[in-house]
Amino acid sequence: MMLPALIVTELIVWSFILTKDRRLIKSKIKVQLWLLTHLKNIFRSSNSAAKDLRLIKPMMPDIKLYYELTGGSHSAHVQNGLRASNHLFRLTKQFLINSLYTVAKNEASN
Repeated sequence: MMLPALIVTELIVWSFILTKDRRLIKSKIKVQLWLLTHLKNIFRSSNSAAKDLRLIKPMMPDIKLYYELTGGSHSAHVQNGLRASNHLFRLTKQFLINSLYTVAKNEASN
């Protein structure tokens, strides 16, 4: 359910890395490789809606770029991308919470 927001975020991160600080490419690739090699653990079958709710509820939906990372300014494209991404994250988070409450109630009654 969070895939659209995650894709937008990845695009923003990669555009930042490619345009502002190419030294981060190696670190970003390492993270991507780690995720690919740990997919089985990430998508474990022992998840429950109650566990997911405990993780998702406290999450902050906003992505913040620090001025130190961008040389003191954000371009209009970066600002617009962040606003769109943050809006998508807020909507996705609320949708997930609502869905997980329903699933958690069903799990508790079984």
